[in-house]
Amino acid sequence: MTTFDGWVFPTGFPEVASTAEVVIAVPGVDGDAEIRVRFPELSEGQVESLARLLRERREALLDRSTSEIIAAIDCVARRFLSPGDPLRQAALTALPGTAGMSPEMAEAVLDGMAADWTAEHLNELVVAEFGGLAPLDGLAPLPGGRRGRALGLPLSVHIGAGTVPGVAVTSMVRALLVRSSVLIKPGLGDVVLPVLFARALAEEALWLAGCVATLYWPGGIEGIEEAVLREADIVVAYGGDEALAHLRGNTPIQARFIPYHHRLSLGLVLAGASGEQGLTDAIARAVAMFDQYGCVSPRALFVESDSEDEVRDFAASLGEAFERASAELPQGRLPSAEAARLHQVRGTAELRGAAGEGVCVLTGGAEPWTVVFDPTAALADDPPQRFLRVMPIADLDRLGELLRPLASQMQTMAVAGMAGREREVSECMARVGVTRVTSFDRAPWPPPWWHHDGLGPLTVLVRWMDIEN
Repeated sequence: MTTFDGWVFPTGFPEVASTAEVVIAVPGVDGDAEIRVRFPELSEGQVESLARLLRERREALLDRSTSEIIAAIDCVARRFLSPGDPLRQAALTALPGTAGMSPEMAEAVLDGMAADWTAEHLNELVVAEFGGLAPLDGLAPLPGGRRGRALGLPLSVHIGAGTVPGVAVTSMVRALLVRSSVLIKPGLGDVVLPVLFARALAEEALWLAGCVATLYWPGGIEGIEEAVLREADIVVAYGGDEALAHLRGNTPIQARFIPYHHRLSLGLVLAGASGEQGLTDAIARAVAMFDQYGCVSPRALFVESDSEDEVRDFAASLGEAFERASAELPQGRLPSAEAARLHQVRGTAELRGAAGEGVCVLTGGAEPWTVVFDPTAALADDPPQRFLRVMPIADLDRLGELLRPLASQMQTMAVAGMAGREREVSECMARVGVTRVTSFDRAPWPPPWWHHDGLGPLTVLVRWMDIEN
């Protein structure tokens, strides 16, 4: 049995007197193991004291340059990426059990996430958002002959969903860049990286770590969530629509609320592109990454073609690519409820095929991946466990008709064969609510400057001060 402490408080905060724990069952060859995640039981008064301390420590951020903040974060990122570093080893030891991922997937996710925390990517992000570091460092010239200063709000609260490890750290890093102190509550599946990041930050730059608190607690704990939200100047929250509506309702009216809610990402293979070298493997890897739990993970695939047979053959070749992806990135544990849902959806598709509806179902052997060829081109509520419904589409106009009702949920569209059709594709995607068009290779890893759900990842966190001449 392994125990992981799911909190890090800044120095100067009193030791907690009482803790509780949640238990994660981890299936194994020799029987189930257990990982216990401990969390502190804080009173409302202790939450208020923690918030007060974080606000006081924020002064250290105001006295440092953006370059110094980036350099400190980069030191920790490099340790996560460095083979043999104890920090990386601790992450790779704890991630598979807590996140439910295979060791191979955990390593791929860690490498992809930590790359975004390096100085190169953080500088690229700041320049893309503000034109340079100057507006974050003090009064600076702005377009149109204006002058101003961008500054984050004093205390930012971040509530994570826990479906993809590393998202909570990315949210933390963004807030620190704009000089907000951070109180972060990760989801259980993402508890490891923010805790390890905060501990390492204390080793590399204590002045910056003093502005960060990481605190896990399970849902349903009375009082603590409400107490944390009351202290926030800005709340950044990830999760399902119902959970975010609840958080919004408990956020003070004067606090800014930034929700990253349920999103739908899809794939599109344009006419003539289905034979591209390496395309099926790129699609399979995009679906496999994060075991399809990422908001950027394609959940269905449209193939532009007048021939159902062509698309059916393409689906069959995808099955072979899914098998190769499973060998490279084995799937993590499948919770019993999701296994039951997967079995039900597969069974429904197989019955439709038996009834002569033209549906074909391909499934993995040892790995539970699923490719369904469905000629009806109708999106379904399929399970996020490497399940891909492949559908023929006549043209982009028809695709637009199908997707327009889902505009509020749309996010990434991975596209193959776009050369020469960029204007047509981009116009269609913009009209149906897609906020990111990319390739299948790039789908799992957005660039640092991407407009997350159509919003600037840093500009959404700041308050501008204008100087009028």
